[in-house]
Amino acid sequence: MKRHSFLWGLFVLGGGLLLLAHALGIGNSYGVVPILGSFLLILFSIMSFTRMNFVFGLVPLSLVTLIWQDELGISDVNPWLLMGSAVILGIGLSIIFHKSKSCRYERVFSRRPWMDHAACSTSSDEGESVNIESTFGDQVKYVRSTDLKSVKIDSSFSSVKVYFDQCQVNPEGATIFVDCSFSGVFLYIPRTWNIENKAKVFAGSVEGASTGGGDFIKVTLVGDVNFGSVKIIYV
Repeated sequence: MKRHSFLWGLFVLGGGLLLLAHALGIGNSYGVVPILGSFLLILFSIMSFTRMNFVFGLVPLSLVTLIWQDELGISDVNPWLLMGSAVILGIGLSIIFHKSKSCRYERVFSRRPWMDHAACSTSSDEGESVNIESTFGDQVKYVRSTDLKSVKIDSSFSSVKVYFDQCQVNPEGATIFVDCSFSGVFLYIPRTWNIENKAKVFAGSVEGASTGGGDFIKVTLVGDVNFGSVKIIYV
């Protein structure tokens, strides 16, 4: 288990236990549970905003509002409407700022001498840098590059299938950047590739990454997978 995934799990578990204790009235007389719970939720929210996970940034704030609703003078607030509004606003902000988060990785890639800055723009399937974008739909892409260096996949509320069985990777290796939110990304790769998984996962999964060495072609998988999945299929 990756360290960041373990920490996120602890935050969620701790927040849930504190909210349960608050609901049962445990420690309320001393104000310990509400204070610690609010601190944990606010910290969780800040960490989410730094990663541009707006849903998980706004929902904890709505929970903090519910904990302190009497002190804020809004005791008649509807909890379901409040949390529902936070989710909808978070999804809307995620769609708006989806491109900004992708470009953040592209700026990092552009510092590498073998990465072409043109990865920020749409490229053909035969180019050294391939760009794939899909929002609210399905997309199938066949990559036939003879000197593949980088692939950028932006998928939001969609399904993307990418076939790499007819392409050749640059001798120095290649990088696949995936920004997957509420989506499913399927990568069909040759068995001679070794996929090194460095993607950040939250409430999602990356399946099929290999750890072999030897003469296998090295391909690095990076990016963010939030409420989605990336599945690597060897062909």
